Parts: sequence; structure tokens; C-alpha cells
Amino acid sequence: MNDVIKSRRTIHEYLPKKVDENLILNTLQTSLWAPNHKLTNPTRFYMVGVEKRMELVDLALKIKSEKGFDVNVELVGKVKKKILNPSHLVIITQNLSPDPVTEKEDYANIACVVYNISLLLWPHGIGSKWSTGPIIKRPEIYKICGINPQIERIEGLIRMGYPDKIKAPIARPELNTILKRLP
Repeated sequence: MNDVIKSRRTIHEYLPKKVDENLILNTLQTSLWAPNHKLTNPTRFYMVGVEKRMELVDLALKIKSEKGFDVNVELVGKVKKKILNPSHLVIITQNLSPDPVTEKEDYANIACVVYNISLLLWPHGIGSKWSTGPIIKRPEIYKICGINPQIERIEGLIRMGYPDKIKAPIARPELNTILKRLP
């Protein structure tokens, strides 16, 4: 487990190659065994197919344009590659709670679920990325994907697939620099 944790990387670029659907589904199922205070089970998944991904490409390009980017052929290609190349694209949502403490605990569950996904896929040569960019905050994505924002909140897009590039590890702090012992 130590080797998987230390070798795993966030993958930003994917090969346009399909991952076995059963591996993805089994990974999503197993990921739900993340710690979950009071067993609220707040996690929901939306597997995004090609048709809806194309709509997300259009939304992403609209966001780029609004930010002042020149939406040229090169940018369109980059955005399409980012959204279409991963074998699987999953939207992860959190059921809303009227209790702010439960909301915080449920978000912690979402983070653990996403980490479980990345750790479960990595030994199979499959990478992932949890993206929380501006697209998930737009009302259009809720409409495109049929998600009711009164019931659940989008917490991210999870890209999964075969890595095109794997970056070198980034150093983490040594434990003795961040550990304080209390009497």
C-alpha cells in the first residue's frame, strides 16, 4: 500500500484508449467504503457519455471565452482532448444537508471516495484526476447533466484513463517538520 500511495500521480493527459467498464464500476463501488460519519452516504456518481461530454466541451469553451481567451482551433483542440480523451468521465456529487456540520463531514467523505478511486485504479495502470474548476460551479452543467442543485452539489469531475504522461513525484514534508508531540 505504501508503494501505491507514494507512486500514484494526478494525471492531466490521457491516451484515447478505453478502460474496461467493469474495472471502473468495481472501483466506484469499492470507493464507497470510505469513512463516512453517521453513514449518511452522500456520494452520487454520474457517468458522462460522449454526447454529454460534447456539451461540456461547449460549456468549457464558453467559460474560456468569458474569461477573455481567444477561442481558436488550438484551444478548442486542447479542451476537447481534456474532456474527451479520458476513458471515463464521472461527475461526483454530494447530497445536500441542512446541517452545516453534516455538510462538512459529508465533504470529507467525498474527498476520501475520490482518493480511494485514485488508489484503486493506480495498480492497474489507470490514472485519475479530480477537477474542481469553474465548470462545476456553473448552473449550465446541472441542466446539461440533469442534476438538481436543490438536492445535490457537484463536487468535481473525475477523469479516469490510461496516462499519456506521468510526472515525477513532488517532495512531501518530512514528518519531523510537521509533527508536534503533546504531553
